[in-house]
Amino acid sequence: VKNIPTVYQYYTQKNALFVIMQYIEGNTLSKLMESEKESVLSKETTYLNLKRLKKICEVLSSVHKNNATSSYTQHKDLKPDNIIVKGKFPNEDVYLIDFDLSSATIAKGTLGYQAPEQSDIFSKMTNSTRIDVFALGLIMYELLCGKRLDFGEHLILDIENNKWKNIPKISD
Repeated sequence: VKNIPTVYQYYTQKNALFVIMQYIEGNTLSKLMESEKESVLSKETTYLNLKRLKKICEVLSSVHKNNATSSYTQHKDLKPDNIIVKGKFPNEDVYLIDFDLSSATIAKGTLGYQAPEQSDIFSKMTNSTRIDVFALGLIMYELLCGKRLDFGEHLILDIENNKWKNIPKISD
């Protein structure tokens, strides 16, 4: 799959996992979001972030579609720290990293980007691409609004009506 680093080798030693993979030069999406925080709602930054999101979606889509020909079928720990942006606009490209870390263990995700299916209650549902889509939605909101959604404050699941409530508007 394009835009995923090649894994050369991985091994365990004293209950630790070591992964040797291709180095991708660039900045993490989280570093870029921090540096663009003041201009996040400007027309130029919004346009740039929409372009980035499109590329992230393309890479993630090809991962989910290539499950028969690749060892990567989902990420399970999608977050801005696991997205590398290489190059400068308009020639930026995005790479999803740390796949092997998520596939070698039972991935619980990272708090703040973790889908409900990754909690202990739903632990048998972690083999679903919905986990990545949920995290992508949170990244999308953060990238376009400049703030994260927090569980318990902004993200509260209304079980009776099967929908999320309290999600703030962009202008809030």
